[in-house]
Amino acid sequence: MKSFVRILTFALINVIIFTACLPGPPSTNGNGQTITVYGFSIMKEALEKDIYPAFAAKWKREHGVDINFVSSFAGSETVTNQILQGAPADVAILSIERDAERLAQGRASTTDWHTFPNNGIINKTPFVILVRKGNPKQIADFPDLAKPDVKVIHPDPVSSGGAQWSILSIYGSELKKSEVESGDTLVSEKNTYAQIRFIDNSEITLRPGTTFKIENFAYDAEKPDGDSAAFSLVKGGLRSITGLLGKRNKEKFQLKTPTATIGIRGTTFVAQWVEVPAQEPRVDPAMPGADLAPGLHVAVLDGMIVVTNAGGAQNFPAGQFGYVPAVNQAPVVVPPHPALQFVPPPSFGGEGGGPLASQGAVAQHGGADCIVR
Repeated sequence: MKSFVRILTFALINVIIFTACLPGPPSTNGNGQTITVYGFSIMKEALEKDIYPAFAAKWKREHGVDINFVSSFAGSETVTNQILQGAPADVAILSIERDAERLAQGRASTTDWHTFPNNGIINKTPFVILVRKGNPKQIADFPDLAKPDVKVIHPDPVSSGGAQWSILSIYGSELKKSEVESGDTLVSEKNTYAQIRFIDNSEITLRPGTTFKIENFAYDAEKPDGDSAAFSLVKGGLRSITGLLGKRNKEKFQLKTPTATIGIRGTTFVAQWVEVPAQEPRVDPAMPGADLAPGLHVAVLDGMIVVTNAGGAQNFPAGQFGYVPAVNQAPVVVPPHPALQFVPPPSFGGEGGGPLASQGAVAQHGGADCIVR
């Protein structure tokens, strides 16, 4: 077996970046080099028709050396077994991470594929559902495959890497449907909590009967200058848990309400907006046993928030409760009020932030109601 195998899950053209790793033995004409590639079968046509010729031409143009390719294609697991048994591969192109790890564990590779461009990922492959001519069963999406009269031909995920990706595509399709974007307005129905999970690991949980708008959310771990988290609480209440964005750029977070804007200092807080009822007087929120008065109510569980409006600004540290009766009246500190207790379903306290609705299938299977990317 040759002295090393490079595991590729990125475009082969990127080999030009790692010139020291090209195989040593020249071809018979004394001017070329040969690269032996073992890859999973789906890659055969793309490599032989397009990538090999393009790479060879580019290398010849830039380095004056001919590159020749020798290939062997089979299932990803078969390719892995062949290399572990001594197949003379310079490059391995595999379909699943498990096979790449097997080569590493078997000391058949001297490189870490995660360190390559794009984290070693060669491409994103769409999955297509093939149906009979005319689509008589009217199959348009993955859920249609569960119809009683539909029979499915599918490869075995135990031995097929493509089959494993197919199963993941079904999961990913449903996950994609739960994603929301900047500009979306979310409404939690009566008797139903909902949780929004953001990619910076922050979470906002909505009380029943809440209307919440994502004005703008942007987070990139490598680009802190682009951070933005702007929301509006139109109706109802929520609990907010700060994530990575709020910890590194707390000034980029703001939650607008009808009477004030809430900023954070790295925190967990509860906010409740109470609408003014028709022809009913305001109630003192400090009155024991009274219902919450119309206006904005806040409770800080951890860290600190700052509440600002036309009437002024007020910091509220952990343990404090606040009240803003109107847009032109300054926020004030008030005694604790039992009506601000936030008690979502017990399942909300589980690992990973889910599951996240008090009713329905989402609650039963532990998936977030909304994932914001």
